[in-house]
Amino acid sequence: MGQESSAYSKPDENNIRTMSAISTGTFAAFAQKPLVNVQVDFCRADDPRPGIYACSDPDLNLTFINDVWARHLQKSPHELVGMNALEFISADQHFRLKQVLEFLNPLNPVCVLELQFDKDSTKWGRWVIRAVYDRSELLEYQGSFEDISEIKRKELQLERDRLELEKIVEARTIELQKEIARSKMMEEELLRREKLESLGILASGIAHDFNNILTIISGNNSLAGIISEEKGDYEALELLDEVQRGVMQARELTEQLMTFSRGGIPVIETVSIESLVREVSGFVLRGSNVRAVFSASGQIWPAEIDRGQIGQVFHNIILNAAQSMPGGGNIEIYMSNIMPETAAALALVEEKYVQIVIKDHGTGIASEDLGNIFVPYFSTKEKGHGLGLAMAYSIVKKHSGMIIVNSEPGLGTTFEIYLPASDNIIIEQVTAAKVNLSGHGRLLVMDDDRVVRNTLGKMIRQLGYVADLSSDGGETIQMYMEAMQAGIPYHAVILDLTVPGGMGAKETLQKLLKLDGNIKAIVSSGYSSDDLLVNYMNYGFCAAIQKPVQIECLSRVLYDTIGLDYS
Repeated sequence: MGQESSAYSKPDENNIRTMSAISTGTFAAFAQKPLVNVQVDFCRADDPRPGIYACSDPDLNLTFINDVWARHLQKSPHELVGMNALEFISADQHFRLKQVLEFLNPLNPVCVLELQFDKDSTKWGRWVIRAVYDRSELLEYQGSFEDISEIKRKELQLERDRLELEKIVEARTIELQKEIARSKMMEEELLRREKLESLGILASGIAHDFNNILTIISGNNSLAGIISEEKGDYEALELLDEVQRGVMQARELTEQLMTFSRGGIPVIETVSIESLVREVSGFVLRGSNVRAVFSASGQIWPAEIDRGQIGQVFHNIILNAAQSMPGGGNIEIYMSNIMPETAAALALVEEKYVQIVIKDHGTGIASEDLGNIFVPYFSTKEKGHGLGLAMAYSIVKKHSGMIIVNSEPGLGTTFEIYLPASDNIIIEQVTAAKVNLSGHGRLLVMDDDRVVRNTLGKMIRQLGYVADLSSDGGETIQMYMEAMQAGIPYHAVILDLTVPGGMGAKETLQKLLKLDGNIKAIVSSGYSSDDLLVNYMNYGFCAAIQKPVQIECLSRVLYDTIGLDYS
């Protein structure tokens, strides 16, 4: 192999080789990108074409380099001949080049390589290298070069763009997964509410009718108690007291049913949560082998709640906790104040909350059951009715609160309850003695249930008043107008909130006010959740009576409404 170009001044057929296809095996192993139908002329003479050509001995020492490459390297061909080809590529690619060349052979003499220029990582070249053999002896390497720096730059940019896109897609995928999870949670919440509302429609009607029945029982029981007391029959009084306690228990049941009604509006007051939890837990756990262990983080804020409804929430959860530990043990009850930033993180609507954590060490709840514990009529107990926790969930939601449950079978269950805190001062209330306050005056009682209105009439007369009875709004208006015309007007009216197929309390009062702007009206209902019972004054009423009506409550309302001005 000579080192001067004149030795090869005239190319012949033996010195010109055409590559019509690249060895698939060599390319698959070493080329970074496929190169199909590439044609290269290898020559040993000066070539007027603009391509870069070079030859080397088996040790990669340059034996020929054309003027194009010499100009590209800013040197003369004579300066470059004798230099090793490895000096012109990046050092970290030397091994790769040598490894590729070792696989060339007379049957597979061509390879394609993409290599970086030495000292400049932005410059890339694609080499088509051919090994020349005399039988099996390697004589030299012939190479053709193409600058692919721009292609590589675009490829690298595409790779960077691909990686950036992957990051964006990954971030967006995580966001979508969170959105899907939130959407699923909202769907489950909506389904749960729909179930509660469906139950509420049924429960509300049942509770209303049940409260009417309880009014009959409670009213007649009270009247029987008065008669027994007058006769000195104290044995009968004890029995009647038992009946009255049964009535009150039944009333608590109707309150639970009312919780599922379409309104379920809590009667809000400022209550000491700490006192309420201690009171309820003492009542539930009395006489059992389970005790409550209390702890609190500082002075616990009061809460804005319906005392009766939230008391029922604590009752149900603590009872479940005790029942999950038949062998006895401790129920841990922890209370703390929740600041606005924490409340916001929990997506709670008010600024400040009180947290109550109730933890037992009982049997726990299976993971497949955990999502159903707030569903009405779902119960894992043989004798459970499945309303306790559903009611607790509904009550807490209506208080703008939150209830969270975590459980692990065999390790126990933890309930977290969040209730809106109050800045108000708690006013201690003194329980009044059960005294029937008598009075005087004429009353008109409207109720669509004949037995209920007759019972109310007896109770009112027992308290010293005169009572007339009507069955609906139309009859009430007629009787009130006739009494006014006769000069013996009614001093007050008691109007039932709902009259099926007729005018109820609200519509009837509007018409009565046109007859008498000073009318004193009292609304009564078995629907404890109706807004009118909570905000009765906004509708023109002086007072409200909740069924089942107790004679002590009735006497107080009549006394406060009519007073002693009438005889």
